[in-house]
Amino acid sequence: MSKSLWPLLLLTLTACAPKVAEGGTDQTLRAGDLELTVTAPAWVGRQELYPIQVTYTNKGKQAVEFSDPFHCSMIWNVQEVTSGAPLKPAGQSNFGCTADIPPLKKLEPNESYAGEFSAIISKYPAGQYRITPEQLQSLRPVNYRAGTVHEGYGPTLTPQPQPILFEIR
Repeated sequence: MSKSLWPLLLLTLTACAPKVAEGGTDQTLRAGDLELTVTAPAWVGRQELYPIQVTYTNKGKQAVEFSDPFHCSMIWNVQEVTSGAPLKPAGQSNFGCTADIPPLKKLEPNESYAGEFSAIISKYPAGQYRITPEQLQSLRPVNYRAGTVHEGYGPTLTPQPQPILFEIR
């Protein structure tokens, strides 16, 4: 390939990548012995999914087991800020999760596990949007086990998560 085509090729490839802002929302939450660090961008370009980075860290003195939270890591019904209602755009892509049972994830003390949750924003127009604290409870660990403690739905997140506000440009 000619050296003169490389800049054009790189420009083409980067132009196709989703547009996501640096910075945005950072929250630290607790669920039992797990500390959750949640990071979300302030804005994104028009795209199918809004990325939310989540890291689970075992802050306890014993191993913690829980169902893999990234097995089905979708958040539905993102709300428009002005109306407080989720949008249902025509032609929106359908997203779903398999009925497979997620594998258990085991974290030793001070061990972390990171991944991405995705809020569905397919076909959403430019504007201001919100993911509610109730929706963010889906980040909590399911089938949580730490020593003799076993909680099927997992410990409630504390403090109460703050809404994630973002813009689609």
